[in-house]
Amino acid sequence: MVSKQIERPRSKSRPRQQKKFLTLIKPVEITSESTSFNTKKTIQRQIDVKSKNIAIKNVKPIRNAGIMIETDKEEDLDKLIQIFKEKDELNKNFQIDKPKERNPHIILFEVAKDTKEEDILDGLKNQFLEQDQTVENDFQIRHNYSTSRGTNWIVEINPELYSKVIKRVFFRSKHPRLQPYGNHHGELESVINNIKPNKAVGIDGIPGEVIKEIFLANPQWFLRLLNLLLERGEFPGVWKIARVVLIPKEGRDLTQPRDYRPICILPCWGKILDKIVSERLSFFLEQNILHPLQFGFRKKRSTANALNNIRFHKQGK
Repeated sequence: MVSKQIERPRSKSRPRQQKKFLTLIKPVEITSESTSFNTKKTIQRQIDVKSKNIAIKNVKPIRNAGIMIETDKEEDLDKLIQIFKEKDELNKNFQIDKPKERNPHIILFEVAKDTKEEDILDGLKNQFLEQDQTVENDFQIRHNYSTSRGTNWIVEINPELYSKVIKRVFFRSKHPRLQPYGNHHGELESVINNIKPNKAVGIDGIPGEVIKEIFLANPQWFLRLLNLLLERGEFPGVWKIARVVLIPKEGRDLTQPRDYRPICILPCWGKILDKIVSERLSFFLEQNILHPLQFGFRKKRSTANALNNIRFHKQGK
């Protein structure tokens, strides 16, 4: 157990997310001429944001011929909504909504089946709240569902308290580390050995064969790097950048963009970390979440298993 929380500098690949201020504008009645583009043009004709000193960060099309407007400051958004409501023509033909902020949720896994809702709330209060705080203002039970290992509870949590809860749970839990080189059942060694040769390289230009040589030359460095990323919960942004390659479709007009098939090639570094996380997630789901009768998207299961199960079930009846 970690006895003292260690403050680490935030990675440059994970910039702190800024709060977004959004509003949605949609036509009251949708006709054949209703499009997001026309909605945007109508709003621009009616409201001169520059003269009103309203800074618009982004405008995106949404469903039902609507648009989503984003600003950096809440006062700019409120000013835009106020001006909109003062325009009779806009109020007649469009509706404007300011989406409510959605509080974060946490899931409590494998709680004893005889546990009651009051027990859950009391336990959360004892762990995370001060004596004078009321649990109703910070935690709300939204849903629960039973599994073979217990009941999973979905709890809505106050955003101000959420970071405190996550930090305490994350830093005080021992994160499973990658096994050292030489252990033939080690996660990293297994992933490295499965790298296929002569594959296309990503935007970094480093082929899988070179990464294999790096691992063989200095496996401890490799372990330290990936363990650090796992412990911090970080995935470097540069490993997410794909190289797009256009493959021409056979027998098509190559002067037309639609006659090419784009494929995205990611750096091999990111594929290694992605595979490790994917395998761990699959193992957790297999042990804790997935129903025994779910056959899709699972290893060593297919539609043939599902059909056999139905056949045996009918024969049993």
